[in-house]
Amino acid sequence: MRNVTADRIPNRVLLLTPPGGAAIAVVRVTGELVAPFLAAHFSRAVAPLRCVHGDLRDERGEVIDDALVVLHEDGRAADINVHGGPWVIESAVALAQRHGFTYLPAASPPPDGAAQHPPQDAASILDREVWAATPLARTEQGLRVLLAQPQAWADLVARAQTSAADLPAAIKRILVDNTLDCLLRPRRVVLVGPANVGKSALANQLFAQERSITADLPGTTRDWIGELANIDGLPVMLFDTPGLRESSEPIESEAVGKVRALIRSGSLMAWVSAPDAEHPVPRLGPILGPVIEVMNKADLLPDEAAQGHACPTVATAGQGIERLRRLIRVQLGCGDLDPSRPRCWTDRQTQILLRALKDPTCLGEIVGQG
Repeated sequence: MRNVTADRIPNRVLLLTPPGGAAIAVVRVTGELVAPFLAAHFSRAVAPLRCVHGDLRDERGEVIDDALVVLHEDGRAADINVHGGPWVIESAVALAQRHGFTYLPAASPPPDGAAQHPPQDAASILDREVWAATPLARTEQGLRVLLAQPQAWADLVARAQTSAADLPAAIKRILVDNTLDCLLRPRRVVLVGPANVGKSALANQLFAQERSITADLPGTTRDWIGELANIDGLPVMLFDTPGLRESSEPIESEAVGKVRALIRSGSLMAWVSAPDAEHPVPRLGPILGPVIEVMNKADLLPDEAAQGHACPTVATAGQGIERLRRLIRVQLGCGDLDPSRPRCWTDRQTQILLRALKDPTCLGEIVGQG
């Protein structure tokens, strides 16, 4: 935890966690009013760098929530950890506002990643960009990669000052690396194929829990189901779709039409087939992104025939799922999730990197000053 070091700290309250309901929300208060506010409205005495559990109360003494408070080392900032129900969050923020703290809305970061309301303890522009993007990190690995960026960039800048021979190649690699952008803005992966080939069973394996209803009858999935899946640390919006086949039933025909539109908007399509697929597949139209060919129910084939396919799987037994996960990450350009690598995820960083190809001395601008 970095200490607030400015001589004068504004009296502010901001929400560090993403807006909306959650298990836990973190409300930060900063400024000279922190100590009297906690003394008046928190049931226990706080100490710097200690987690203290007690009751957060309003002016009437009514308990808003049992909270966990962490006071920063200099006593001019505190993180109030409350349960993440909307009423609790709103009540905690409103209480602080009534006692002199100015609220900084917890808006999503703008597309270029620049913080609209950067935290007071951000030491550099890069730190601010990291803080602004933190609510977008959907997986532990995504958060690890993001939080490692200040050190990763500091190491690269230091290396560039002593040996710039391989710097252009390193910059080019960073420019084409969209890993962190994918970690913060999940891509769409669409499972597509004939009816009854096991797409829903594959989806359940990738979700690591049962989210789609499976059955041996074609047409069980009647509409696409989209939800966030953690693919070995990479978040993706995974869509399980109804089986593609010619049908005279209006509902099923409409579902197939929706699948076509979903394919056109997806980042990656996994085409799922099976040896026992019986129904002809309708024309899909142009496919814009990469395609992974999955042969499910591969246990129905001789071993040599199964191995001849790009990705043989047996979804009901979990066979081939690790390979499928790896292929998804590679096809999305995220085969390497090493946190120590410097990554680019904002327009500001991209523009500096493009200039650094001709003038390596400007690379230090990536870090910037607070």
